[in-house]
Amino acid sequence: MQRPDGARVASETRNSADPRVPVGAVGWAIAGFALYSFADAGMKLVAGTTPIAQAIAVSSAASLIPVALLAFLPGGARRALRIGSWPVHVARAGTAAGAMCCNVYAFAHMPLADAYAILFSGPLVQSAAAAILLGEALRWRDW
Repeated sequence: MQRPDGARVASETRNSADPRVPVGAVGWAIAGFALYSFADAGMKLVAGTTPIAQAIAVSSAASLIPVALLAFLPGGARRALRIGSWPVHVARAGTAAGAMCCNVYAFAHMPLADAYAILFSGPLVQSAAAAILLGEALRWRDW
């Protein structure tokens, strides 16, 4: 439903009165983090005996399966996967590949709990970098 000025009515976009929506989202987040934990533990097991490049290649190939399935689903999924800016996309992919190499190396050579403690400090580093490089304002609550 739209108002006469063309704006959408908020109740159409999201039902904020439904208490099940946040609970469902929390459940999906927990499931996602659990899957990442199992994947990282598996990577630790594999990276000790397999070359890191091979472990990353197999992991990346397996990650393409859901993306390929989404690309061919009806309902505009292919449109959602379109690339708007190739240079930015290539730079992002390159930094993600470098980060994955560093993470797999850390999983192979450190206790998993220590590697996770270091990896989870990433948001602090990203916040500091956003303030320094992008000039974003950070309040004390952001830390």
